[in-house]
Amino acid sequence: MNEEAGGRLAEAVRGIRSHSVENLARLAEEAVANLTARGCRVFVAAEAGEALDFVAQVAADKKNVVLSRVPAGEEIGLTRFLTEQGARLAHCHAGEWLLTALGLAGGHPYRPTLGLSQLHDPAVLAQVAARQDLAGFLPGPSEAAAIVDALRQKNTGACLAADLGITGAQAIAVDTGTIFLAEEEGDARLVSNLPHTHLVVAGLECLVPDLPAALATVRYLSRYAYGRPLVRYVSAISGPSRTGDIEMQLVPGMHGPKKVAVLLLAGGRLSVPERWARALYCLHCGACIPAGAVVPQPGPGDPAPWPYPGTAGAVLRHLFATRPAPLVAADSFTGCPLGIDMPGLWAEMAG
Repeated sequence: MNEEAGGRLAEAVRGIRSHSVENLARLAEEAVANLTARGCRVFVAAEAGEALDFVAQVAADKKNVVLSRVPAGEEIGLTRFLTEQGARLAHCHAGEWLLTALGLAGGHPYRPTLGLSQLHDPAVLAQVAARQDLAGFLPGPSEAAAIVDALRQKNTGACLAADLGITGAQAIAVDTGTIFLAEEEGDARLVSNLPHTHLVVAGLECLVPDLPAALATVRYLSRYAYGRPLVRYVSAISGPSRTGDIEMQLVPGMHGPKKVAVLLLAGGRLSVPERWARALYCLHCGACIPAGAVVPQPGPGDPAPWPYPGTAGAVLRHLFATRPAPLVAADSFTGCPLGIDMPGLWAEMAG
């Protein structure tokens, strides 16, 4: 896709984002109705406590949990909560497993290990290789390639054993109640298909009016988050799995999860002042994060890493964060394809 075509795509998606943000409350109501009609269990959480209560209900009696890219979940401390509830957690994506193990913040919303020099430090690799949960999976030396291969083996086994799989969502088409996952590695596809129950955790800003808007959003993220015309894996999920292949009888749970639950985070999104509402246009593509940017790591007052880096992340933290944390913006901003003036918004909020 050339620059002119990319510009047209960004302009179209900006129009979609503007429409969605202006109609967010109505879209939320329609999403609940249409996702429920598709057989999903749906809850819109006004704040973190409500959200975690719903997670606890969905995860009840499910001890093996596997996750793949759930940034909205970390707004509410999802990983820590599940651990405290006694669940055995595994991150299907090797990079996310490493970040969680080391307590590091991601360098990019969709490619979390991008730009994190710590992951190439021999001392850090030795620390990872010595972990007991890699015992039996790491036969060779503690080199990056060997560790990643070991994690892939471990995480594939975790997916097969999981009772509950948790993913985010790149877009949710309200008219059909269809959840879209877009990725390069296929981890989210495994997490959403193999376990008995699939839980989607997403902010209300993921809602778009219809399928064309959702597909345009996926194309936008492919270009600006991954640098590709279209990512390798796009999953469209409309409720629990079912098939009519056997004597034309609809049979549920044949090729995927028998249960799908959707947690939509409202927390702050429906009460953003109009002058700041354009911050909700953000799709977390990471285009504003320059190569080599320093990623602020959690400080002593941070219970967990904030999932969105950079200046855009600082703005969203101010709007959505439900736990005490310092408001620190990145030092650089290279521009937003959707034309969001994040530095201006941050300066206004911080001032």
